[in-house]
Amino acid sequence: MKTRPVKFILLLLLFSACRKPTDAPTLKSVIKQGTWYVNLMKDNSVTYTSNYKGWKFTFKTDTTLTVTNGIDSCNGTWREDVDREKFLLNIQTSNMSLIWISQEWDITLKNPGRVVFMDNKYSPSMELQLTKY
Repeated sequence: MKTRPVKFILLLLLFSACRKPTDAPTLKSVIKQGTWYVNLMKDNSVTYTSNYKGWKFTFKTDTTLTVTNGIDSCNGTWREDVDREKFLLNIQTSNMSLIWISQEWDITLKNPGRVVFMDNKYSPSMELQLTKY
């Protein structure tokens, strides 16, 4: 009689251990939530993060974006290429720092609080990290 509850508990543990892992979120599902800022911008081990201090990035569901620092503001577009794991950022501006990050990036990390992009096409490589406010 006492072996039945033990068998039941063992079966329950077995089935709960065999859950299918959840799929990683898409960049689109992560980035369109909230406002983001540049946590790190690095080119060939030289950090340029201070060039982006105060800039806020809002990625909208229609793949447009707004970038503002409270004084200046500009618009652009963004797109995720899921098959190639690429993020395409296009900001219409005359600000050289924003033009610099307006390009195609490799997606290396995407979670609800931080996304990381790399550009390894040329040596040196570039890294862009966005963190959610």
